[in-house]
Amino acid sequence: MANELTLTASLTYEDSEDASVSLALTDLIASVASKKYIKHKQNIGTSEEAIVLGEVTSPGWALFINRDETNFIELRVATSGAKFAKLKPGEFAFLRLGSGAQVPYALADTAACQLEILLIQT
Repeated sequence: MANELTLTASLTYEDSEDASVSLALTDLIASVASKKYIKHKQNIGTSEEAIVLGEVTSPGWALFINRDETNFIELRVATSGAKFAKLKPGEFAFLRLGSGAQVPYALADTAACQLEILLIQT
């Protein structure tokens, strides 16, 4: 096995009228070109700030988790760029970053928040 990611995702919706739908993808294997990644927690303030990328120069797969219990975090494609995700307390975003989001930024709502991040260079 060389430079591979295993990806699993699922989403289920149920309501009081007995509607129930789900979508799942399990064990998708994706190849990556390098062995560069960064996993860390970053304190995100109320002024936008760059997501720390470490030695990752071309971020691909990304998992962002808002570890705050009260405030939300918004993710942007770049400084003053378009917002591509809003993470309410405890929520996450899991996606492959496109060419327009290679230097992502984050901004907390009303107080600093902890953002946990795993970025894989692809």
